[in-house]
Amino acid sequence: MEIESVSEINSGLKSLKAASLTLLASVLCFSAFAQIQQAWVAKYNNGVTNGNNQALKMMLDSTGNIYVCGFSATTNGGTGYATLKYAPNGVLLWSARFDSTNYPATEALAFAFDASNNVLVTGTAITAKYATNGQPMWTVPYNGLSVATDTN
Repeated sequence: MEIESVSEINSGLKSLKAASLTLLASVLCFSAFAQIQQAWVAKYNNGVTNGNNQALKMMLDSTGNIYVCGFSATTNGGTGYATLKYAPNGVLLWSARFDSTNYPATEALAFAFDASNNVLVTGTAITAKYATNGQPMWTVPYNGLSVATDTN
C-alpha cells in the first residue's frame, strides 16, 4: 500500500490514536470491575508519630515474605533508612535501621536480595547488608541509587 499525501498519514495516525484510547478505556473499565480485598495494613513510624515516614520500595523474597524499604523519622528530627520484613500474613518479623548524626537526613533508595535472601540496602549515606533475620552483616560508606547481586 502506498500513501500519497501527508493528510492520509495524519488521518491514519488519528485512527490509530482513537483505537489506542478505546483499548486503554476498555482495560480501565475491565479493571474497575475486579474485586479487590484488603488482606492487611501495617504502619511503621519508629515511634515518632508526627515525623516524616515513607516507603519507597517493596519486594517479595523467594519464600513469600514482604520487604519494604524507605525512610522514617528519627528522634532527633532527621530521617534514617528503614528496612522492614513482614510475613505473608502482615506480621512484622523485623525492622532494621540506619540512623547517624553524621547523616541527619538519609533515605534508603534501593535494595536487592542475594541468593540466600539476605538484603542489601543502599541510599543517600551507606550500603548495608542484613541477614534474613535482620541482623547487620556489614556496612560500607558508599551511597548509591541502585544495588544488585550476582550468583556469588
